[in-house]
Amino acid sequence: MTHLTTDPDTHRPYIPTKQRTAREQQAAGVSLPYFVEDLDSPVNYNLTLVVLSPENLDKLVLICRKKAADVVPNPLDNRTNLDYPVTDRERHGFLRHCGLNRTPGNMRTMSGYLGSYDSIIHRINKKGVDVEHRVAQFKKHVCALISTTYPNLALESSYYLWRTEHGVRP
Repeated sequence: MTHLTTDPDTHRPYIPTKQRTAREQQAAGVSLPYFVEDLDSPVNYNLTLVVLSPENLDKLVLICRKKAADVVPNPLDNRTNLDYPVTDRERHGFLRHCGLNRTPGNMRTMSGYLGSYDSIIHRINKKGVDVEHRVAQFKKHVCALISTTYPNLALESSYYLWRTEHGVRP
């Protein structure tokens, strides 16, 4: 036997907020994420992004660049020094892969943590339902979040989406 909870105001069966449409959530006072376009579908996920000063962002990108060169060395790389200026593409990639959905519990993990960009895409792919559309939608949401939080990376976000849409490798 299923017991339905009723809403005391309307005396109708209670539907959890995350299962309501965006319009209903908005009417209930829920702040909707900025990327919500369709108000007639439910909004049941949130994305967060770390906010770093430009100096700290560049320091972390540089650390990741050096760590990647140690972990996966390129035998054809003839650079003697990896301290060259950080590019917007590197900043965007770092924020996408290492700055999404950070919590105190996963702050020491570089990438691959639960809630990371790669982890979410892996979970979408595991479902096997409308995978291409759902991955593309997720990437658009992530890029919109990066562009909103870091306006100087908006051009790189649009270029990244164009590359993924057209299958162009960097």
